[in-house]
Amino acid sequence: MSPAPAPPAPPKIERRPPPPPEPSATRSPDTGTLLLADSDAELREMLVGRLRSLGYAVEEAADGEQALARLGRGGIDVALLDLRLPRLDAARLLQRLRQKTPAEELPVLVLGTSDRNPELLRALAEGANDYALKGGDVEVLAARLRNLTLLRRTALKAQHAAAAAAANPHGAQDVEPGPEFSFDLSPDGRFRDLSAAGVAALGYPADQLLGRPLFDLVHQQDVAVLRRDSPPGHPLPDAPTVLFRFKRPDGRHIWLEVQPRKNPDPRTGGLRGVWCIGQDVSKRVEGQRAPEPGLAVTVDDRRERARLTNLLARSGYALVEGQEGALRIVRLPTKA
Repeated sequence: MSPAPAPPAPPKIERRPPPPPEPSATRSPDTGTLLLADSDAELREMLVGRLRSLGYAVEEAADGEQALARLGRGGIDVALLDLRLPRLDAARLLQRLRQKTPAEELPVLVLGTSDRNPELLRALAEGANDYALKGGDVEVLAARLRNLTLLRRTALKAQHAAAAAAANPHGAQDVEPGPEFSFDLSPDGRFRDLSAAGVAALGYPADQLLGRPLFDLVHQQDVAVLRRDSPPGHPLPDAPTVLFRFKRPDGRHIWLEVQPRKNPDPRTGGLRGVWCIGQDVSKRVEGQRAPEPGLAVTVDDRRERARLTNLLARSGYALVEGQEGALRIVRLPTKA
């Protein structure tokens, strides 16, 4: 009697990785980009589905160290942290995060299984903005996320307005500039935030810029000058305006005029970042291309003279003052 055939092997269940996060540039204006940090992969997958159904783009982290590293790169509107994250729990993560980033600039919502939890109280004391229960009402979670997103955007708008007012105290407007836009740089020169007008002006989706060094996209000749003129530990020169060429996705360079405003940490005195108000001034700069060497020019406005001097120096020319204050453009000698 032949042996009974072996039972068929159970079918393999292929676990596909979750889809990549949606680009933050295409998110709804009422939502944003979230970071969800939880060590439970199944629970994380379920929550990601719920959050994306609410219109959010979601990125994931499996432990506290991963979450802190991702938050340091910028581009996150609200972080959701499990209280008991491995490697670095929520309270210790918040303790380190709040040394550099205030609660209104990066809201944090902690997730727990009970609202009577010493760990929850500790996380709130370290700077968490709010909390939610795991498995709780999704509508309650959605409302709390809307409130935190609004908090962050209100804080950013206030900082943008303050930077714009400081840069232009008398309300004076330049002639034929592009629309103003704003962006935030970390101390090492990486994009941390970008206005919608900035996305349009620079040509890249927000998710391709956030976390990326600005100098990756600046003309190399200008990078050398900017690095030379920047104080140690600062991403841009300490000047009222900075002019440089920025490379768009089509390979074309545009001229950007940027007004950097330092954002110091009031507790430590260190640099927390640099808010920048920028404009595409390509039309104006192209209209001021260097004339023939030795040509006399008239520049009455001190600010325009500084801009022209900056432009000429990058093009191998100089603006010199001759007899009776006459200005002439001359070619700089080339190095052997």
